[in-house]
Amino acid sequence: MSASYRLAIASECSTCGECESCECGDAPFCPDAQHSGYSVDGTFQQYCVCKATNAIRIPDGVPLDEAASILCAGVSVYKALKESNLKHGETVAIAGAGGGLGTLACQYAKALGYRVLALSTGPSKRELLVEHLGVDYFVDYIARQEDVVHEVRRLTGGGPHASIVVASAEAPVAQAIQYIRPKGTVVVVGLPKGALIKAELFSTVFQQKTIKGSYAGSPTETEEALALYAQKRFGIQYQIFPLCELPIVFEKMEQGKVQGRMILEIPSIETTVNIPSGTGLPLQKDSSFTPDTYNIGTFLASRLEELGVTKYFVVPGDFNLVLLDQVLTNPNLQMVGCCNELNAGYAADGYARSSPDRVAVVFVTFMVGGLSLLNAIAGAYSDRLRVIVVSGAPASNTFGQDSLIHHTIGLKDRDQAIQMFQHITTVSVRLEPEGNPTSVLDEALVSCLENSLPVYIEIPCDISREPCKPPEPLAFSSPQKSLSSNLLNAFNGFSDHWKDVHNAVIIIGPLARDAISSDILISLLEKLGCPVFCQPDAKSLVPESHPQFQGTFWGVASDAMCLETVMEADLWVGLGTRWSDYNLLKKPAPRYLDLQPNYLRMPEGTCINDITLTELCDLIIHSSLTGHCMENYAPDSMTVKVMTNGALAHDPVNQPLTTGLIMEGIQSILRPNDTLIAETGDSWFNAQTIKLPDGAHYHMQMMYGSIGWSLPATLGSQLARPDGRTVLMIGDGSFQMTAQELSTMIRLKTNPVIFIFNNLGYRIESAIHDGPYNYISNWNYADFARTLCNVTHSLGSGNKYLTEQEQRDHDNAALFSMRIKTYDELLLALHRVLAEPEKLAVLECCIHPWDMSESLVRFGQGVSSN
Repeated sequence: MSASYRLAIASECSTCGECESCECGDAPFCPDAQHSGYSVDGTFQQYCVCKATNAIRIPDGVPLDEAASILCAGVSVYKALKESNLKHGETVAIAGAGGGLGTLACQYAKALGYRVLALSTGPSKRELLVEHLGVDYFVDYIARQEDVVHEVRRLTGGGPHASIVVASAEAPVAQAIQYIRPKGTVVVVGLPKGALIKAELFSTVFQQKTIKGSYAGSPTETEEALALYAQKRFGIQYQIFPLCELPIVFEKMEQGKVQGRMILEIPSIETTVNIPSGTGLPLQKDSSFTPDTYNIGTFLASRLEELGVTKYFVVPGDFNLVLLDQVLTNPNLQMVGCCNELNAGYAADGYARSSPDRVAVVFVTFMVGGLSLLNAIAGAYSDRLRVIVVSGAPASNTFGQDSLIHHTIGLKDRDQAIQMFQHITTVSVRLEPEGNPTSVLDEALVSCLENSLPVYIEIPCDISREPCKPPEPLAFSSPQKSLSSNLLNAFNGFSDHWKDVHNAVIIIGPLARDAISSDILISLLEKLGCPVFCQPDAKSLVPESHPQFQGTFWGVASDAMCLETVMEADLWVGLGTRWSDYNLLKKPAPRYLDLQPNYLRMPEGTCINDITLTELCDLIIHSSLTGHCMENYAPDSMTVKVMTNGALAHDPVNQPLTTGLIMEGIQSILRPNDTLIAETGDSWFNAQTIKLPDGAHYHMQMMYGSIGWSLPATLGSQLARPDGRTVLMIGDGSFQMTAQELSTMIRLKTNPVIFIFNNLGYRIESAIHDGPYNYISNWNYADFARTLCNVTHSLGSGNKYLTEQEQRDHDNAALFSMRIKTYDELLLALHRVLAEPEKLAVLECCIHPWDMSESLVRFGQGVSSN
């Protein structure tokens, strides 16, 4: 019986197999070797050919995008480390450690048991190498350029045993020859153009130092490198770009702005079935769910998997039960039962924000379930989220009849739900047996994705099991392209206004999230060079470690320095901005170039339509326009202190808890894969003071501002992004709105961190207009959380559908909750958050009722005066 493998093709796609090099396992040196992309075509095509003996087997469980890094850079540095002849525990220096080759060299060296000294430059590289990759020593070769050799020797007690030079410059090679200890080895991988190795021969000979080059590994060594990665699974630093963005990749390489590897995704029939590029649409996936026969329910289940949905939110009702049975037959989809429809909608909202494919689905029953869901879907509409609402409905032959149906308002007309959803979706439809239901279903799904808005789909219960044909791949419209003349006019208009500015600022808005890739966004910011601010709900779209990023602009609610800088600029460049009364814009505003997903509005009001933001930005990036230098500026809103080794810089043992202390604590526990969610209220403003680590996400619901949204949204976000933790900041009043969904988090053993700010009322309302209606009953929130994981009175919780393992785990809740009133108690809670990362943490933070942020005070005054 033959075995099948996932295979990779190395540079040498064919060797003779008979020469001395081939027989010794040194295939790269075969004189008859043929090279993919050089002497053999096929590298960037759908198909390429190689000899079986030269093919490389990729281990199961290693994704292809990760394997791509190993097949090129990984094996290069793995081979170099083998050539260094190091022993376990010895020290190796990596020169050029911050680049794509260097980061992998550091990780392979650690995986092989060596101590690592990294040579690179700049604080961002130090953070990457020391904090994230865990190297033992770091030397900034620019800051220490006068004494690099001395510093390396000092740190390593006489010099490393070997040095791998991946930097493409002469100096690192010469330095390595000097700083390695006697009998050490310098392995040169980088190739500086036209460079010669300059070695001080006396010490090289006298101390028996070895200098050698390393080119590429053999197929055997490549499989060794893949196997080591599969075993250790260290984090590879890489970014994926579609092939069409290859010029941007080259530009980043030429500018020295590459961090980690850059993977090109080659278009194929499977990954590009008419899906518009650069629109934020998810890549279609082949559904592995292929029942022998299809019905409407299994057809829908296959479609959801194709769109990248892995979890769906459900509140059962008699009109959707048969449909849910059909969807449950797809083992690749996980049902998440919620406490009520409103919460299920909020959870789908959070899932759509955080999932890689940015699509969510929620199932409810007809009318009574759908109308409970309306508020959540209105909020999703306000933030242009792709939420698919599927409502079970009465049998199709009952529509238009006089008989009364339960779950309705007692009228013959039963279209109220579909009519209401029409106002908060891009399309609302009902499937009917005679109307080609699969086609109607597909059209609704395509509308959801292309328009980035919710859709509502009613499926009568009698057609859930109606037979249908298997699904073909979804067909999308051609991607939007700019009219050439309009695009040129837009660029010329931008250029005319840009040329005469002296202190412009850039403002990033939430509509940029799906309109432009992060790489193009960063390239544009660096091209223009001026200070960058974000609107509150665009936080995390720009890495907050970027030197141009200056914090949040929130109109008159901003800190004084931020407000002065933005308002005194002579030009605003807005990217996907959205202004409402809550942005509290101070008039008159400076000149404004408003770049939106499909138009540019000039300061004088002229609007140029039929362009895409991506294409306009690309023109600007590659133009001859010159950027502006940015003065150093440190806004008050970006000065939260960070804990050091879990301790805050405060002394009194029983110091009362304050919001400021909580912010420092949240800052200290956030990690690059985490998501920070802020509920409507003072959490909005406090969250803006936190500096997010690169890679962390942030979400708030600013436009709709539905109180209680964030708790179920945290459930959805955690399920969508399980590799990190979702950290929620929520007030006590908001928590009381949707508290039930905490039980779902407990049941599913999710591990978010929930900070409940117990300040005894609605402080944002008090800041705007105080009154007796802003005060609520006080709960013991920590004890409340524990009551939601009570041991059941019946074996297996009375759930006959649980597996044996699920039954054993059912009563073992992964939760801890604490009521916190002092600094000491906060420290203990934060220690547990870090020490018990698998557990859901509910932290009730008891603060003074009037401990409000200055931004909230300014916001309340601004809203009240308006």
